[in-house]
Amino acid sequence: MMIDGQLVEMDFSDAGMFEQAIFGGQLHPCQLSKKPSRSKLVRVFLDAGCLDVVSAGPQMLYEGVMPADCYTLSLVLRSPRPAHSFNFGLDFTAGWLGMFPPSGVLDSANSAGSINAILTIPVAVFERDVMRHFPEMSASILRHGGGWDLGAESFVQLQALIRLLVDAAHAPKGNKLLAAYGRQLLPNLLRALRQRLTDEGDRRASISINRAVADNGEPNGSTSGRARGTRRYERLRRVRDFVHDHLAENVNVSDLCVSSGLSERGLENLFKDLLGVTPSVFLRHQRLHLARQLLLGSEPDVGMVKAAAYASGFLHQGRFAHYYCGLFGEMPAQTLSRHSA
Repeated sequence: MMIDGQLVEMDFSDAGMFEQAIFGGQLHPCQLSKKPSRSKLVRVFLDAGCLDVVSAGPQMLYEGVMPADCYTLSLVLRSPRPAHSFNFGLDFTAGWLGMFPPSGVLDSANSAGSINAILTIPVAVFERDVMRHFPEMSASILRHGGGWDLGAESFVQLQALIRLLVDAAHAPKGNKLLAAYGRQLLPNLLRALRQRLTDEGDRRASISINRAVADNGEPNGSTSGRARGTRRYERLRRVRDFVHDHLAENVNVSDLCVSSGLSERGLENLFKDLLGVTPSVFLRHQRLHLARQLLLGSEPDVGMVKAAAYASGFLHQGRFAHYYCGLFGEMPAQTLSRHSA
């Protein structure tokens, strides 16, 4: 980790570190890839707000809540494969912007090798700039957020600005440039969004806002294809909720089939299509992340590794250690020892 007055950089392979990926957010990440890989977080503190550039090595599932005192904007800089936003009910790739109100819910599955630039802005500053640069933004968008494809031209310009901003943060005498670029970022994002949404000839922009947000806070869309996609997201959500509620129990794929009303093949297709893993791998990874949280929050003591394994639904210690090391790149006892470090 490298820390400066205006810059924090972290290189890591422990997926648990993604808990810190959004300044002020409360995240619960789950690695979907079977093996750890290197990731990086670059955090730049601005005059008003914070920019996090998150380069994720593995495929990740993110759940959580955005900062309570900020609006959060997430621009997808790179996505080798289409990703899924379950809270907005849409698929996205590079060039998409997600906007979250204070305490907005995050629930998305990102592909391996993705890069996101996440800007958190205090409410007063955000609302001031909205009045200046996008005064016709609807109350519905401010209240619920949404997700939109900004278009190639705006995306290229925003990419370049973010690159200049990060470079200025690294420069020994880059404070004046950093302040200047930092002041430009939110207005440019708002102008790009305004241009996209007020272009009446652009159906993709119109569809994305309808799918993302409606006055009642629910996904809105009229086509049968979008309805089928929403139903699949909802069905996956039910299974994931069932997993969270029964992590410490001896549940298996058959139990997940019952909770979802799907056959084993149908359930596997659902998970592979939306999360890129089988239901059994998802269940195991959720249990491993729970075990990691328990180990990090426990005093090093004889029997703690075994207790964490049992509390996470693992009955076989050897398999638990094998899977744990494969996912996090260290043995459970090494994680436990961090508490006293």
